[in-house]
Order: sequence, then structure tokens, then C-alpha cells
Amino acid sequence: MSDALWEQWTTNATTNTETFRHLFHADPDDYVKTFDDYDTFLPPKGVKAGHIFDRFLPHDDIRRKLDQVRGHLVWMPLDYLKDAQMAETGLQVNAWTESVFT
Repeated sequence: MSDALWEQWTTNATTNTETFRHLFHADPDDYVKTFDDYDTFLPPKGVKAGHIFDRFLPHDDIRRKLDQVRGHLVWMPLDYLKDAQMAETGLQVNAWTESVFT
């Protein structure tokens, strides 16, 4: 892979990820590290997932941001819920999961 192609891919992935994060609060996202983060990241009542998160954004701003999206490439959210405790102590699934949280 050439340096130019890598630069194009990473630029597109960053632009697309930031645009989807800002306009749609696409889930999963690396900004969501705990369940509290998840609750604040969710769209407000009445806004369906995949729709514009902020209904008061001017249409021209939305259009300008969407015009920057190139293809479908986004960064994979590797830090999604990384700080969330996924299993409560005492509700072990197996011995390994119990030892992780104690």
C-alpha cells in the first residue's frame, strides 16, 4: 500500500467517523466508554437511531458535513464500553470472568 493511499484512507475514515458521530451519534462509538456515557450519547426521545441527532442544526450545515463523507470507511470503535463492568461479581459466567472482576 502506498503512503498516498494510506493517507487517503485514514483521512476518509477520520472525516467519516467524525461526521457520523456529530450528526447521528452513531453507535458504537469510541466516545462511549461506560454505560453512563452511553445514556448521554443516545438520541433524545423522539429521535430514531440513524436520524439527525440535533434537530436544530441548519439544513445547510448538515448538507455541508454530509458532502464531506467519502465512501463507507470509518474507524472501528475499539474503545467502545472499555471502562464498563460487563458482569457483576457473584453473577459469574465462568471462573475466568469472576477472577477478572475481583
